[in-house]
Amino acid sequence: MSHLVHSNTDSIIHESAVSASSISGIPFAKLHGLGNDFVLLDLREVHLAEQKTLLVKKRIERFSNRKTGVGFDQLIVLLKSGKKALAQVVFYNADGSMAEMCGNGLRAAALYCFLETENREFRLESSVGLHDCEVLSAKKNQAEIRCTMGQPKIIPTPKILKTRDSGMPEITCVDVGNPHAVVFVYPKSEREFLEKGAFLETHAAFPNRTNVQFVRMKNKTVLEARVWERGVGPTEACGTGAVACALAAREKWKLTASKIEIRYHGGSGFVHFGNKIWLEASACLVFTGLWVE
Repeated sequence: MSHLVHSNTDSIIHESAVSASSISGIPFAKLHGLGNDFVLLDLREVHLAEQKTLLVKKRIERFSNRKTGVGFDQLIVLLKSGKKALAQVVFYNADGSMAEMCGNGLRAAALYCFLETENREFRLESSVGLHDCEVLSAKKNQAEIRCTMGQPKIIPTPKILKTRDSGMPEITCVDVGNPHAVVFVYPKSEREFLEKGAFLETHAAFPNRTNVQFVRMKNKTVLEARVWERGVGPTEACGTGAVACALAAREKWKLTASKIEIRYHGGSGFVHFGNKIWLEASACLVFTGLWVE
């Protein structure tokens, strides 16, 4: 295994992590946003050939294993940006598949960049485009951060959901850079949630699979949601899912508030509507370490 250690002594994942021993491995940071947890690899100074070696599907799966690896919902990879951004952010699911976008992961990456640079306003690049990031408040290893979320949009619900499956609940499909099926029937039990989440993720209507959000309205500014993430399963929260829920709820229930709170098991995210759509919530750096294969 190659010895990947950043030369920048100010880096969060810094060389002192291995200087006291002969152990070599892959430096990483563990972060979470509302309980949605991530491992971050900063590969901005790593050669392309070595990046490809690290980011193979089987290695990501081993890394994500909560018993024998580090464990995470998504893997965040920082690469050099060819645009005016601090970094390009790439996301992988726990099953090794690539995720087009991840809202909580974007904030986690923003926290990492803030802790490294102390800049409170900057841009990050994803497959969706450029994201403005703002650190609203910070204390030690955590911060309240908001990021722009591109141009999410409601897309037509596949006809197969309306014609082939009788009794299918009402679903609104939303594109937030990644796909979401927003279901307006809240599960009555954990079993129902698990069964319907798994069923809809892999439904024939979604050839590339989909994230599934179950949402109900508490009042005109607060929604409650549960999420089944594509390639992961149940998670504590979902950033792009919060945006999808807010957008779909605005259409279904004619909500007019410019700020909508989405409450997940892991905490609340706030979606702000205006000239841009922002997602605001907390992010936390938990620890750094080495993964040794």
